[in-house]
Amino acid sequence: MKDFLKAVVYVGLFAIPFLTLYVANDLFFPFITGKNFWFRIIIDGTLIAWLLLALYDAQYRPKFSWIMASFAGLLAIMLVANAQGVHPTSSFWSNFERMDGYVSLVHTFLYMVMLGSKLSTKRHWFYFLNASTAAATYVAGYGLMQYLGYADGSGRIDSTLGNAAYMAIYTLFHIFIVLWLMVQSKEAWHKAIYILLLPLFIFVLIETGTRGTAVGLAVGVMVMSLSLIHISEPT
Repeated sequence: MKDFLKAVVYVGLFAIPFLTLYVANDLFFPFITGKNFWFRIIIDGTLIAWLLLALYDAQYRPKFSWIMASFAGLLAIMLVANAQGVHPTSSFWSNFERMDGYVSLVHTFLYMVMLGSKLSTKRHWFYFLNASTAAATYVAGYGLMQYLGYADGSGRIDSTLGNAAYMAIYTLFHIFIVLWLMVQSKEAWHKAIYILLLPLFIFVLIETGTRGTAVGLAVGVMVMSLSLIHISEPT
């Protein structure tokens, strides 16, 4: 039973990054609703398995961290703020065009808690970030096809996310994830793949036409470079 619950939790956690590939063409707001419905369904199902697993074994129970405490504090503040808003129902459930609201915030918190308690080693995170990078590679590849005219697009690359701004920040995160994976990997052929992915992600980010994210990339690279210089300096 324990092994089955562990498998369910792992499958649920690793499935989330691949939701970026899903476009529900038969629903209103196909780039938004399908991803969010399945995000909530997967989180709720995974949560049940994780809670049962935590009852079986204490090592799978969440441990205190200031990040978790800060997020929990945000949830408490947002609950009060939403309840006192002009339209609390909309604040809680949001709408089909955005699908954020308090419900999505709670599910994001639950996802963070389960990730933090289940992925407890650097190797786990290495696998998880590689899975996310694999999904991002498909998304970026589809965006490149849009740029070349082989796939439908709106002029600016938005790929399977349907919004160039979303695509830009999604790609920005994965540029730095790839850089981290490249530094951490011990295999030369892994490093070669990451090096090949970097120009693809950077090109796609620039072609989203989102200037703020491009500035963020430049500032992030400068900060990272200064950090590496500081670390490499002899003490």
